[in-house]
Amino acid sequence: MFNQRYRPILVRFAVSCGLQEADAEDVAQEAMVEFLRAYRAGRYDRGRGCRLRDWLKGIAANRIREFMRRKARTKERQAPQAEDQTSFFAQIPDDSDSATWDREWTTHILSLCLAATRREFDENTSRAFELYAIRQQAADAAAKALGMSRNAVYIAKHRVVARLQELFADFDNPLGALP
Repeated sequence: MFNQRYRPILVRFAVSCGLQEADAEDVAQEAMVEFLRAYRAGRYDRGRGCRLRDWLKGIAANRIREFMRRKARTKERQAPQAEDQTSFFAQIPDDSDSATWDREWTTHILSLCLAATRREFDENTSRAFELYAIRQQAADAAAKALGMSRNAVYIAKHRVVARLQELFADFDNPLGALP
């Protein structure tokens, strides 16, 4: 469950930092192993104010840096051109710049939360939410397409958004309700 939940984020983050897909998979595996060891050893304590996603990001960034260092050490020694050095260091994730990580994290969580709400709500409610909130159709158009009232579309959106917020909040808990 934990692997299904977090591994895709780690892989996409590593790819966005310049790793090839296969290398990103390896780095994600290393990060997962390191995370689980530390978690089992009790080094993650949510009560100390550290969010799971921040801790996991730090582990992933360190694994990516280490991978890039290993890769650089195994490369043939050539006289690097200035732009080669710049591009290498530019690819190493910076703990202070978390925009990429946050984007990957939010996108992944949202996709899992949406999938969960589709399983929880009836088809009309899910479809009304999709048409009105995601595809941004007018409430009247969504209602007409689904054979429901405009008020029913508003209620569907409200119910799904409320559940998405609950699921989203629970996601930072490694044992949370999402698959």
